[in-house]
Amino acid sequence: MEPGKNIYRTISRKITINLAKQLELKQQFEDLQNHNVLLESKIEHLLKEIKILSAENSDLKEIVFALNQENERYRRP
Repeated sequence: MEPGKNIYRTISRKITINLAKQLELKQQFEDLQNHNVLLESKIEHLLKEIKILSAENSDLKEIVFALNQENERYRRP
């Protein structure tokens, strides 16, 4: 075997391993990006639900306040 061939084989193997690692990391990055998009979408949905529930809660508070006032009117002779 020629003395230089072993070096080329070693370098070629290292390049192949590094490329495989790079592709694996790229795939992991893309997976994380997709997961991040999904989480952001879920957060937006939850924030919309919170706004709706807050509005409903506010309406219920107003109804309870009005009912309490009406109740007080009936209690007075």
